[in-house]
Amino acid sequence: MNDTERQSIIFDLDGVIIDSLEDHINAWKDEAKEHGITLSDALLHLTFGRRNDEIIPELFGVTDPKKINKIAAHKEELYRKHFSVAPKLVKGVDTYIKLLSSHDSRNTKGDRTDRCS
Repeated sequence: MNDTERQSIIFDLDGVIIDSLEDHINAWKDEAKEHGITLSDALLHLTFGRRNDEIIPELFGVTDPKKINKIAAHKEELYRKHFSVAPKLVKGVDTYIKLLSSHDSRNTKGDRTDRCS
């Protein structure tokens, strides 16, 4: 790479850099409990990495977009309450980030979770 070229790396934070699986599982269980539903860890592991609007119809049988958005907003609120003060990094990511930092690259993070109003 010459002096005028820059290399950029884009990471997704949730589930790629931060191991947020347990926080999401706990938030889904709390949401389900409020709807009188019990969800197993095994089932919730299958949903990890998917969007709320894909998961909610399967877990709650809800298809109305307004109801899906309401459940999603509340679940995300619960997730933020569960999210650790000192979140765990996904195994090996710290080494990878240090390696990238030693090169002339830019790093950023992102999350595809919809913003709830």
